[in-house]
Amino acid sequence: MSAFNEVTAKVICPKCKKNVELSIQFKYGDTWQFVYSIGDTISWGGNDTGVPGMKRVVVEGWGKCSICDYDCRYEVYIENDVIR
Repeated sequence: MSAFNEVTAKVICPKCKKNVELSIQFKYGDTWQFVYSIGDTISWGGNDTGVPGMKRVVVEGWGKCSICDYDCRYEVYIENDVIR
């Protein structure tokens, strides 16, 4: 299993329609189990995936609802190395 990062975000679960805060796993930047919030800057200089300083990147992420246990795909938006 390869390393990934996480971003904590408030989302509406597509299955149960409840508001939940969950951790979305994604692979971009220095992928070493860093935990980010929206607005944080991505770290670089280790186990890098992607290219630093890109104007806009959309990467695939995965998260599981803490209420109904639904496993879902999400999009993580990164602009100039900042999670949006």
